[in-house]
Amino acid sequence: MATLTNFIMPEKLSDFTNGQFEVIENEVVKSSDLSNLTVSGSLFSQTTFVAVHFKSCTFFGSKIKQCKFINCVFENCTFEFSHIEDCNFESSRLIGNTWKYSTLKGSSIEECEFDLVTFKVIKDGDRNQYDIFEETQDIEEIKEEVEAVLSFEQALTSSPKQWGTNLINFIKSAA
Repeated sequence: MATLTNFIMPEKLSDFTNGQFEVIENEVVKSSDLSNLTVSGSLFSQTTFVAVHFKSCTFFGSKIKQCKFINCVFENCTFEFSHIEDCNFESSRLIGNTWKYSTLKGSSIEECEFDLVTFKVIKDGDRNQYDIFEETQDIEEIKEEVEAVLSFEQALTSSPKQWGTNLINFIKSAA
């Protein structure tokens, strides 16, 4: 199984052969393509990643804290029971990832591209307990959902005495 240590510190690989989890601190990783990598039960702290492309990687039970991701790509990665805290994302892409029981909070995200699922994880913080969306929605689907919510809110406020009828009509139109 390929692990991140093989790519960052190959000379220290023998230290991790007894099944210990990986601790990577104060490292700089530049211009790497990491595909189908499994990172399990690891701690990343105060590490800077520059132009690293994580493709189809699995982060399981890991903690990523106070790291910097500059011009990085997280594409089709799986985050399960992992937590990203107090990290800086600059000019990075987070697209097509799965966030099961994982969090991304207290981080700065500047000039980044991310999908609706990632947005919900950022917005919900540690309340991301359930998979709300399994796939990235396109902008038209998002607009339809927003319009439906706005029309529902308008129906409730336009005539307070008729809210029950408006609610039933809204439910019928949504079905």
